[in-house]
Amino acid sequence: MRNLFRRRSAARSQVGLALSGGAVRGFAHLGVWEVLHEQGFEPCCVVGTSAGSIMGALIAAGVPPQAIWEQAETLNWRKLLRPVSPARLGWATLAPLVDLLEELMGGPKTFADLPIPFACVAFDLEREEPILLREGRVALAVQASCSVPGLFAPVEWEGRLLVDGGVARNLPTCALHELGATRTIAVDVIPKRGTPARPRTPIGVGLNALYNLVRANHELHCADVVITPNVRDISFNDIGKRHVLAQRGREAAQHAWPDIQTLLT
Repeated sequence: MRNLFRRRSAARSQVGLALSGGAVRGFAHLGVWEVLHEQGFEPCCVVGTSAGSIMGALIAAGVPPQAIWEQAETLNWRKLLRPVSPARLGWATLAPLVDLLEELMGGPKTFADLPIPFACVAFDLEREEPILLREGRVALAVQASCSVPGLFAPVEWEGRLLVDGGVARNLPTCALHELGATRTIAVDVIPKRGTPARPRTPIGVGLNALYNLVRANHELHCADVVITPNVRDISFNDIGKRHVLAQRGREAAQHAWPDIQTLLT
């Protein structure tokens, strides 16, 4: 039994976790993580884009699911989007997200501070290329990864102007190999199957248009196991459905768990 545990631990240490963008659908990532966490799974590394970068940073920092839920239930979601001057690029800034993440992580953290290696994807507007962020201040990198162009102001990062990485690498599974993973799990919250939700707000229309375009940027060919929560019928900005999204994530993770166990043995 002890040898079996050692073999499983060794296998587990080589399995990385990739989380896609998807705005509010990122709550499905939380549901997936609740199941994996309960099963004792710990990835060797985590990568994420946009909403996936938020959950990825919290996983890498060791923040338990319950603490995330406690913050989500008390958060004033409207205040999370702080208005900015029309003279600036973007309509709002995600700067409050930095404070929120650092509160959950126990203060400002750099990538080197995290117990689990982590990276997130943003897009460089001037060089017109994606960038994998692996150094510096974690919360600021996540803000850049989540800054949907046209909706949120770009983030200045070491002389670069960065926006949401989903425009180029919305599910950056292949990046896990750069962080040392030999096997990979990808969580995709923008599934092709199912009846799509009908957006009812300007932000919803914008997010729907963006994520329909970025679906082609999913690196599923690099994934050994793909977890796809059934969330296509939920709008990208319907925060009131967060518990439904999480439950769909839990169901998808439970369905995929036998395949994940195969990776760990």
